[in-house]
Amino acid sequence: MSARDRILSRLRERAAPAPTQFTELDYSVMHRPLDAAVRKTRFIESLRAARAEVIETTEATWTDALAKVLDSREITALGLGEIHPWAQAARRDLQDGRRRLVSFASVKGREAFERLEAGLTSSCGAIAETGSVCLWPDADEPRSLSLIPPVHIVVVDERHIYSSFFELQSAQSWHKGLPSNALLISGPSKTADIEQTLVFGAHGPKALVVLLITRSD
Repeated sequence: MSARDRILSRLRERAAPAPTQFTELDYSVMHRPLDAAVRKTRFIESLRAARAEVIETTEATWTDALAKVLDSREITALGLGEIHPWAQAARRDLQDGRRRLVSFASVKGREAFERLEAGLTSSCGAIAETGSVCLWPDADEPRSLSLIPPVHIVVVDERHIYSSFFELQSAQSWHKGLPSNALLISGPSKTADIEQTLVFGAHGPKALVVLLITRSD
């Protein structure tokens, strides 16, 4: 046996056993879903701890809350989609001439950086465990809509807050068709790469505003 073979043989003998492969059933036994009230509370607390702004509103009044956010931040140019229901509602209720509602699909390249002060997106769910908002970008609401404008405003329905990412994937049957680009956002963009000093907005929005649609039922 060569020296190489002896070394490889010793390495194989000392190798740790392969990690256990958990099945969905195994995980569901270990995972304890949270009740709705706890999910909502934990989601809000985690996001606020990460310096995101969370505004509780209702389906009937959320565009009023959106208008107040825009006015308080002196935002006059809002990028948004055209197809998603939340975008359509915003277009319907904010046509007062006080601000420009810009179809993001019509903005090209550098123009998006220069014209848009905020971007509005929908969400496909949220995660209480990590205080994350989940986005499923598409042609109407591409990834850049939540990345380029300095303020990202996202609408989250409290019925779609899940205990964990696993629970979200299971409830929405992601195994039947994965998104090409799912995003988990847990606060405004930040980095501490430079001199270990925390800086916000280094590679994305400086502010994240979550309009949380609450339900009485």
